[in-house]
Amino acid sequence: MSKDGLSRKEKIRLWVSITPFVLLIIYFFVYDPIMEHKYLSKDVRYTISTHHSTSHTTRGPYYNYRFEYKGRIYYGSTSITLDTIFIKFSTIDPNYNEATYIKATEEDIKNMPKDGYIKLPHD
Repeated sequence: MSKDGLSRKEKIRLWVSITPFVLLIIYFFVYDPIMEHKYLSKDVRYTISTHHSTSHTTRGPYYNYRFEYKGRIYYGSTSITLDTIFIKFSTIDPNYNEATYIKATEEDIKNMPKDGYIKLPHD
């Protein structure tokens, strides 16, 4: 037994049980935001959201949306009230996406390119 009252086995067990939680925290609060910024800063397109569902959290409602790119459906969520707004997404990995505050018009919907707008038709 060491000075702090824990045996070597107990220290190892404690380390093994805490490490996964620390790694998850690092992933969600450090790595993922960095990767999202990286993917959404180049090679992006814009599409128009389709409201999928609403979920409620302690911080209020979250609006879930979906969009299609190259024949696959992708999902995202936002606290922005969904109507028909533009979604910015990475062409490299569309799982990295975010809602914009820019509402799509009927003209935008009608002229929507198959692979999304390269830049927003209006701001």
